[in-house]
Amino acid sequence: MTSFEEQIKMATDNGTIPGVVLVAADATGRFSYQNAIGPARPDEPITLNSTFLMASCTKLLTSIAGLQCVERGYIALDDDVSSVLTELKNVEILTGFEEETGKPILRKAVNKITLRFVNLSSAFIFTHLKGILLAIS
Repeated sequence: MTSFEEQIKMATDNGTIPGVVLVAADATGRFSYQNAIGPARPDEPITLNSTFLMASCTKLLTSIAGLQCVERGYIALDDDVSSVLTELKNVEILTGFEEETGKPILRKAVNKITLRFVNLSSAFIFTHLKGILLAIS
């Protein structure tokens, strides 16, 4: 085990971090390093095929990917993302629900969804859907 792996093992053993799956790829896209260290559950070791609940962890990865697209000139921070994510082209805003039927009350969005807005608002964007829809209206 390398010094890096020993440090990870110590951190999983003492509970500082949960079990970890580490994967690195070289510039050609081939995986050059894979390792699983620590427990998946108290009585079960983690494996390279363990399943994880990612929840909000994807926000960081999505932000990085979006900003790399800006850096490469594919899209600007203030461009309407529906030019790339066409499913967002005609997004409707949820304003409430009909009292008697419970049917959603929707209206057309006024403002565009941009990477700048998504990155500045990511703390609440994926957590509070109604707040998002109202914020972009």
